[in-house]
Amino acid sequence: MTQEELWRELGCPQRPAQIWQKAFDYDTSHYERLCDLCQTGVTLPGRHGPMDFELYIDDLTYEETQMDLLLYLLPLCLRAWSMNLLGETTWFDTGYSCYAERFWLPWAKINPISSKRTDGLFDLLSKPQQQAFQRYVSEIILEAIDRSPGLQSAIPQAYCYRWIRELGSFATICPSLSML
Repeated sequence: MTQEELWRELGCPQRPAQIWQKAFDYDTSHYERLCDLCQTGVTLPGRHGPMDFELYIDDLTYEETQMDLLLYLLPLCLRAWSMNLLGETTWFDTGYSCYAERFWLPWAKINPISSKRTDGLFDLLSKPQQQAFQRYVSEIILEAIDRSPGLQSAIPQAYCYRWIRELGSFATICPSLSML
């Protein structure tokens, strides 16, 4: 699934006229930078690199979510997540791994401090949006598995740990593991 197809299946979300999402660190400047990345079609990592994604995932985890902003940024956020999973980042972009490690927290909405579960972001999406999310994620996980060297090869096995963790997270959050 391409970014364009994902955007269409999410309902062609447009840039919000007003951004009211609170920032966990009280600095909302990363919202404008992320929105600008969406509009200009700049390839990642962008000028500020993965730090803006890390800040946004904190906001989604700890603050109330502005859904129109999330839907607008979702294709970009999923692209950043997939770059890490597919090994398309370099040592220079290591922040993507920090972002990817925390990517699933707001989707399950398990507060890492209290371990209390509330409605996750996945639950807030409409059925067509959930299906688009699931389709994109499952296709990326399958691509990661296909790129993985055989488990018996001489290549270090660390690569399989990327997709196995993502597969477990996907199965925990999305009800359609059978898509894989």
